[in-house]
Amino acid sequence: MLGLRRYLDVWQVPGAPTLLITGIIGRLGIGMTPLALLLVVEEVTGRYSLAALAGGCYALSGAALSPVAGRIADRIGPTPVLLGTGVAHPLALIGLLWSARSDAVPFTLVLLAAALAGATYPPMTAAIRGAWNDLTSVDTGRYHLRNTALAAETTLFEVVFVLGPLLVAGFVLAADAGRRSSARRW
Repeated sequence: MLGLRRYLDVWQVPGAPTLLITGIIGRLGIGMTPLALLLVVEEVTGRYSLAALAGGCYALSGAALSPVAGRIADRIGPTPVLLGTGVAHPLALIGLLWSARSDAVPFTLVLLAAALAGATYPPMTAAIRGAWNDLTSVDTGRYHLRNTALAAETTLFEVVFVLGPLLVAGFVLAADAGRRSSARRW
């Protein structure tokens, strides 16, 4: 019972509910984008191998450049990095969708767009954990809650990997139902 009490204490830290809830919502793309990318590219090309190649470009560029974004955020602060990537990433995803859906574009451009999208994913997890460190610093008097706060954040982060694919599946079902109902002639 003492463990649950500590989680309640974390929830009562000023800003904690917002940080926990928006942290999940803000990082849903981690669980959604790779699956959506795979489905879009497979639908356009008809080949899972090409879709996997695009997904690999997305993942590898993200793995290569996320530490760089985190390092820059450590030096200049997370806000400018989150703002920059918060604009660049959606634009890169739009470019990826455009290139994947365009018949006049070579597949290498799809791979480049996928790599750019992966490279520009905002470093939300690092920023959120940094915010928890600030909220539970020694001078706040809440340092004793730091491990519990980070455990709560990490546990809730796992929801992204469950909810994200479920949301993609729901969107696919809704889109498919919309196509079927508009194709009917009464």
